[in-house]
Amino acid sequence: MKTSFLILILVAAAALSSGQASIGSWQSFYGNSGDLPDVKLLESSPTHIIAEISIPGFWLYDYPAGGRSWKCVSLPECYSQGD
Repeated sequence: MKTSFLILILVAAAALSSGQASIGSWQSFYGNSGDLPDVKLLESSPTHIIAEISIPGFWLYDYPAGGRSWKCVSLPECYSQGD
């Protein structure tokens, strides 16, 4: 459950980030720098989907905004799908 919650937080932060303001550092869970996330569909039906999402790590940036420095999380090759 903790892993699922952490993945949800990372994906949400990546979706809300608008860009990379500075050179970031790679924060590894188990992968090499820049390794891409992987999604595997394990099971699906008209009423449910079970997928396995592997995130080997993420980029962590300092992002200045509103007179403060914020931490920005970015997943390799993943971009915001919203406006």
